[in-house]
Amino acid sequence: MTKWSDGIYLLGNFNQLKAGCWLLIHKKEAAILDMPTYESGEFSPACYCSFLIEEGYKVRFLLSSHSHWDHFSLRTLQDFHKKFPTAMLYLSCQYQHIPPAIPTTYFQNETVLDLGGEPLYLVHAPKHSLEDTIVIFRGTAMMGDWELNTIYSVHNDVTIEKRRISIEHMMEFEKEKNYKIKRTFANHGNDRRDNVDFTELMKDTLLERKLFD
Repeated sequence: MTKWSDGIYLLGNFNQLKAGCWLLIHKKEAAILDMPTYESGEFSPACYCSFLIEEGYKVRFLLSSHSHWDHFSLRTLQDFHKKFPTAMLYLSCQYQHIPPAIPTTYFQNETVLDLGGEPLYLVHAPKHSLEDTIVIFRGTAMMGDWELNTIYSVHNDVTIEKRRISIEHMMEFEKEKNYKIKRTFANHGNDRRDNVDFTELMKDTLLERKLFD
């Protein structure tokens, strides 16, 4: 387990695409972000969370950035549910095509949860996938697999116009919520940006740049 910032830890990377499983904690309450597929020879991500029970943490929420196979596995979800049976799964309504494996709360557009007295924002903002959910906690935006600094994506499930709407929505987030985003993480753990101007980053992401130079 690696600390990435206050209250945010990378439990590990799993499967051939090295998708991350993340732990968010504040005042003895916790949330798990992403339930990645694990392969033969790998332990379930849930195995790395036993210390939460031993140390008296209450896991309140299970969260998902998007439903691509490397980030969202029903088997992993069941593993977490068995370990933390009272944790509620929160998903955007775009996940409703997936048969619910455990009790689930669906939200429209965005919602804010309370984790130990700290706001935990879930914002549905499709760009890389139709289910894209940006998770914002303690000044950090967990961007899933969003491609930053370009409106383009490696997938074409989301139209350019819908991507534009999502980016513009995120561009207004700090002003609307009176909330400062100081850093962004990619959920694979391969793109960490500290001391960002998030609003300007979103403006830059509207540009039609090539994905790969």
